[in-house]
Amino acid sequence: VVAVGDLDSVTAENSALVERTQHRSHRLIERASQLDDAVGHIKLRQGTADEAKTALAKVAQIIADALGCEVDDVKPKVPLIEGLDAESIDFLDLVFRLERGFGVKIPRGKIVEDARGPLPEAEFENKGVVTDAGLARLREFLNEVPPERITTPLKAADIPRLFTPETFCKVVIRAQRAAQSPQCSLFFGVE
Repeated sequence: VVAVGDLDSVTAENSALVERTQHRSHRLIERASQLDDAVGHIKLRQGTADEAKTALAKVAQIIADALGCEVDDVKPKVPLIEGLDAESIDFLDLVFRLERGFGVKIPRGKIVEDARGPLPEAEFENKGVVTDAGLARLREFLNEVPPERITTPLKAADIPRLFTPETFCKVVIRAQRAAQSPQCSLFFGVE
């Protein structure tokens, strides 16, 4: 009878242990799923080469159509104004076409606003000229632009002269991510 009692006690302990283990296992599975989601959002923010290639091909075609040039002339790092003879009015048409082509919203002035980043306007530019802190921020944000093109004195009004097809490709990808996951965009700073 004592042996049966001991066996019942061991069985109850084993049952409780199995139950705790199952509970912990479910919690670990939940945490793994949450981490997988978070990592997925991080990967989205960093992007992939395939994502960039796909977007760049479409962006190049849209730029060629908007500017009336050959798509082969639209290289990723060619300046739109100096290299493809774009004018400021072309940027409005280009943004409209990108919005339509990719199904995203790109607010007017968004590229320059994003380029300024966390810097207050007064730290980014002074009397219409981009400050040293602003130049450093532009070099970081517009990393597709050779640093020697981002030099002092740079008028804030001339920032669009730095834009390339790759710049617009990045804008489109950021807009797509923000549209897909607003919470991810707030948390990871994707705008």
